[in-house]
Amino acid sequence: MKKFSLIGTALASILFASSSIAQSEFKIGSGSNNNTYSNMVNDVITYCDESIADKQLNNVNSKGSVENLVGMGNKTFNAGLVQEDVLQYYHKRNPNKVNNNRLKIIAGFHVETGHLLIPRNFKPASSEKVRFWDKWVKKDNKKPVKIDIDMLKNQTILAWGGSVVSAEALSSFLELKATVKSSSLSEAKKGNSPVLIVGGQPSADVQTLLATNKFVLVSVDYNQLKSRAPFYVNQEANYEVNGKVVSIPTFGVRALFVGKAFRKESRNQPMSILAGCIDENLPDLADDPDTNPNWESVYELNEQGLMTNWSYFKI
Repeated sequence: MKKFSLIGTALASILFASSSIAQSEFKIGSGSNNNTYSNMVNDVITYCDESIADKQLNNVNSKGSVENLVGMGNKTFNAGLVQEDVLQYYHKRNPNKVNNNRLKIIAGFHVETGHLLIPRNFKPASSEKVRFWDKWVKKDNKKPVKIDIDMLKNQTILAWGGSVVSAEALSSFLELKATVKSSSLSEAKKGNSPVLIVGGQPSADVQTLLATNKFVLVSVDYNQLKSRAPFYVNQEANYEVNGKVVSIPTFGVRALFVGKAFRKESRNQPMSILAGCIDENLPDLADDPDTNPNWESVYELNEQGLMTNWSYFKI
C-alpha cells in the first residue's frame, strides 16, 4: 500500500510538472485596474486564451505605456499596450534597444486624443510672441481657436501620468525645446502654464480645467504634426464650451498591442497566433455588448486601413 502511495505521488508530481509546462504564463502589461487598457486586454483573453495551447494569457496591471515598454525589454512582460508616440520616442532615444527587430505589433488598438489647453491669461516666455497671444486671448471662444504649434517653443508644458512622456515626445519630434514639467491637476488649475493631456475622451481632467473658465481647449493644426511626425493621426475632441458642444480639431496617437520579438521565428509563434485571433474576432469584439466600446473604433480604423509603419507579427 505504501509502495502504491509513493508511485501515486510520483505520478501526480509528473502530471503537475507537465501541466505547468503546458500552461506557461504569457504576461500582458496593460494599465491600472479596470481602465481602458486593462479591460481591452481582458477582452482579448476572453476571445483568445484557448488559441495558444501552451500559454495561459495573464493580464498584469501596470502604470501604462512606459512600464509596459520597459517590461518587454527586461522580460517582465511578453506583450503590452503602448501608445505609438511613446514607442517612437523611445526608439528615437535608444534605437539599439527599441526597434523593429526587438518589438513588433500584434494589433493596432484605438486612438487616444491629444488635448492642448492654454490659460486665457497666459504670458509666454518670449516677448516676441506677446502680440500673437494678446490677439489670441481676446477671442470669444465661440469657435475653436487654432494655434500655431510652434508658439509652444521654449514654453513650459504641464502634464501628469502617461501624458508626461507624450509631452516630451511632442516637444522632441516638433523641435519645440519645451520644458515638460511633471505636474498635477491641482497645480494646473492655477492657470499659469499650457497643459497637455493625452487619453480617452471625454477626459474628466479636461472637463475640470474647462470648468474653471481659465483655459481654452485649442485647435491644433494636424498638418504641422504630420509633416514632422507622421505617426500622429487626425482627431477631433468634442467638449461642451460655453454651453455648446464644440468639435475641436486636434491630434491623436494610436494605442498599440506590442509583443517581444525573438530572433528565432518559432518563438514568435504565440504572438502571430494572437495577432490572427484578434484579427479574426475583431467584428465580434466590436459588436459584443460586454466588451469595451473602443473595439468599435478599432474595427473602423482597420476598415480604413490605418496602419503604422512599425513592423507587425505575421498572421
